[in-house]
Amino acid sequence: MTWQAFSDNVAAGECRHWDTGHRGAGRFAMARGKGPKAEDEGMSREQKIAKYEQFIEERLKTDLQHVMTERNKINEELKSYRDLEKSIRLLQVNDLTSMRSMVNLGSEVYAQAQIDDTSHLFVDIGLGFHVEFTLQEALNFIDLKQKSLTAKVDAYTSQIADIKSQIKLFCEGIRELMRLPFEDHSARKPKVGSFGDRD
Repeated sequence: MTWQAFSDNVAAGECRHWDTGHRGAGRFAMARGKGPKAEDEGMSREQKIAKYEQFIEERLKTDLQHVMTERNKINEELKSYRDLEKSIRLLQVNDLTSMRSMVNLGSEVYAQAQIDDTSHLFVDIGLGFHVEFTLQEALNFIDLKQKSLTAKVDAYTSQIADIKSQIKLFCEGIRELMRLPFEDHSARKPKVGSFGDRD
């Protein structure tokens, strides 16, 4: 979308903005009367520029940071499942029936533990629930979980690109406004009857 097309939409009281007030991957929405130009009639150029800058800083950049933080959380969860998958495959390849491991007791305190049976393990499936799986069952679950998390990461990445494009459009609009000449309200208007006067 060009700046002119975007500006026309916003001038009509419509602004495509980030809606973060719900669960899930988030979405963009076209909302009437929420754009920074919905009330721009009669505003000076300096006031418009200040309003655009405020919208960029207080809305778009804040939303961008929120979405990037959410994506980072999903990436961390995805990494933990990938690490678990590697550990399970290591058990299978080496045919380990028992092992010693460092266990997190909380607050980053670890203790060494002896695992006598590695044929089953408990996997965190979310919301504080753990399910006992065989190694193959765990791998099947991890595969499904990774696909789901990867889809969420891709959705967040797309939304980040959308927000950045909105920021770029508003910045282009500000630059266009700054290039406009100052309005001269003191210019004299032509006198009535000045055209067609004869000497």
